[in-house]
Amino acid sequence: MATYYSNLIQPEQTTPTTLPAIANIASVGQHRGRLRYSRAEINFALGTDLADDEVIRWLTLKSSDRIIELHASSDADWHTVATFNIGLYLTGSNHDGAVADEDRFGSAVDFVNAVSRTDVFKEAATLTDMDRGKPIWELLGESADTATSYDLTWQASANITASAGAVNSVMEVYYVSGD
Repeated sequence: MATYYSNLIQPEQTTPTTLPAIANIASVGQHRGRLRYSRAEINFALGTDLADDEVIRWLTLKSSDRIIELHASSDADWHTVATFNIGLYLTGSNHDGAVADEDRFGSAVDFVNAVSRTDVFKEAATLTDMDRGKPIWELLGESADTATSYDLTWQASANITASAGAVNSVMEVYYVSGD
């Protein structure tokens, strides 16, 4: 009878008859990692204008962090047009870094109406459930850890005005830290 091993024990999906003397040691965050939670909130007053391509920087994650769930919510209607791309920017020296992938998680996510807490990890259809728990550098298509920080962002994909009233929005991330 064959024995199959997960990636936490054997690096390749083969059917070895015996394991090597030193079995694969799982990287930080894959095995016995501690789940962390980060929540960020922003409040926009009635009449706040966001121009097309303006960016909201929510929170900072390291390239080695592994996102499990990514939730977005908003408590009020924005405007007749209110779509955001949900992605990552390099943190930079003062949260002013360049775009890494503006819509890695969500592409033109509709916030016209209030949005109940929704997992947007794979909204853009570029990621699947099989990508949950992979390090950010891998989600961005890099071949090795970039050892840098990224800001989780919303980027307005049209001109938006908080015309229906004040709007409170929240981003929540459940992740395993890569440190």
